[in-house]
Amino acid sequence: MCSYSGDWQQELRKFFAFVADEEHWLEELRRSLCASEHFDVFEHFVILDKDGKGFLNPEDFVDFLQRYDPDICDKCGSNNIFYRFLEAVVCNDPNLRWLVEQRCCYSSSCVCPCPEESAAIATLLLREVELEEALETWRQRIFCLLGGAAGLYKAFRYFDVRVEGVITSGGLISLFSRHTGTEVTSRDVRGLFHRFDRRRTPSGKRPRDGGRLTLEDFLAALLPAETDREAALQEVASAQAREKMKGMRGRGGGGANGAGGPDVLLVDTEPRDRATREDALIQSMVATGNRGRGYNDGPDRNKQGEEQSPLKEPLCPPPLQQLP
Repeated sequence: MCSYSGDWQQELRKFFAFVADEEHWLEELRRSLCASEHFDVFEHFVILDKDGKGFLNPEDFVDFLQRYDPDICDKCGSNNIFYRFLEAVVCNDPNLRWLVEQRCCYSSSCVCPCPEESAAIATLLLREVELEEALETWRQRIFCLLGGAAGLYKAFRYFDVRVEGVITSGGLISLFSRHTGTEVTSRDVRGLFHRFDRRRTPSGKRPRDGGRLTLEDFLAALLPAETDREAALQEVASAQAREKMKGMRGRGGGGANGAGGPDVLLVDTEPRDRATREDALIQSMVATGNRGRGYNDGPDRNKQGEEQSPLKEPLCPPPLQQLP
């Protein structure tokens, strides 16, 4: 039985507003780090990768962060504590990113990173740990208010304002503007896509389409860590099937969104091993995400130098330390 009470739509809006505000703060710190004349992200990567593996694991992060916070530890024992090192410490500004990439090299003549840069990276990563812990608490509350995994599909449709099969920047701007009564721009929601949009080009870079969240991205953003992932995907697929049937009965063959939206290929029920079944579920649920229309949000109307997001005050996301 759910021990939380409240409006799930409001909680979800507050969740996303909170993430957007936190990403805005983190991005400012990334920008100041990347603007440092001698900042070389690969130097720091090599320092953290003590064994020369070519990748970072939780132990590498723990060893590094314990210099700045002795209480830090690998609580989950997972290889997915952090999204990606580069995306955690390098800002989105294309000019600054280019400058950082030009400085990067693996030459043995590289000097050791300066302590100030290491401290800034530690601040970023410690904030990531704190943020992820806060988000996990929020995920559990939202999951409870929605009544389980099936409710996440209802929540996805709530944010898919334009019935495109994906959550777009334009749709979020429309939704938040309506509920906050203030002008919301693409800059205000940009952080959501930086954190949750997991699409990459073959070269590993982000697509330049303004960002969008597929159903797979949405589930990854909101499923609590301890949830049985395969069972949750089955529940979401069942919820999709019910919506599809309702749409077909009520509209003579409307799509899975029940309003003539994109159709979704549902679950293949042929018995297979667990990993294969889970992959098939994900692929079937996000089939429309790959076909969703892009959306051009137009020019960013924020004034230069303006740092305060209009999402923050109206929705009042709680400080990390005060989350229940």
